[in-house]
Amino acid sequence: MGKWYDYNSFNGLQETNVFDEETGLLTVAKSEDVEPLLDRNAEIRNTRAADKGIQKGFALYCSIPMTVQYELLKKGISVLNKHHRKRLLDEINQNYPYLKVTNKTHSLGRNKPKKEATSKPRGPFVIVR
Repeated sequence: MGKWYDYNSFNGLQETNVFDEETGLLTVAKSEDVEPLLDRNAEIRNTRAADKGIQKGFALYCSIPMTVQYELLKKGISVLNKHHRKRLLDEINQNYPYLKVTNKTHSLGRNKPKKEATSKPRGPFVIVR
């Protein structure tokens, strides 16, 4: 049985790979220490620092660690696909509120009329680790 590890220091993601020579199966397990991220999100949320940014035209809504991105992909939601934004926000609000940096709730309406493009950014920004 072969076993090896991979660690990404940028996002803190550790991957453990185990190859069973008898069965020919490779098992891959991913783990991540998200406690520092959750602590930072809670601090921003409690100080309402992100809410102040909304008044200035910039909004940080949440930070999504890699392990949660994998869980979202299993549900058919890609954090990088702009067509998935409504489902992503709904999923964050419902199942991952601890990833938010605000106590406010943001969602995208389905049938809202499109506004003219402006130079001011619209909607929440999501940080992907």
